[in-house]
Amino acid sequence: MTKRAIAKSFDSLFRYDFPEGQLILRQQITKVLIQQGLEVYPEEVIITNGSEQAISLATSYYLQPDDWVIVETPTYHGTLGILENLQVKVVDRRRVECSPLSHYALVQTIR
Repeated sequence: MTKRAIAKSFDSLFRYDFPEGQLILRQQITKVLIQQGLEVYPEEVIITNGSEQAISLATSYYLQPDDWVIVETPTYHGTLGILENLQVKVVDRRRVECSPLSHYALVQTIR
């Protein structure tokens, strides 16, 4: 069975794929999302090699230098490096219950 699978897809095993991921996988993910009621197309789906790449892509798209980002402490160390490279201002907050007082303290921190 393994030999047949390798023989069938041998040409695609040892080459780089598109940066957004394999089309057939993006099509299958799209089918699942459509079944859940979303309107999505394979061209809108990106397959990443892990959470750090996903965080990097999302933050690079949405953030500009000098934007403010609030991160929970502790946080994933890879995120901090990504944010530093983007030259954004990072505010780390300990996990606390959401209350008007904690909101006020946060606003004072970023002013």
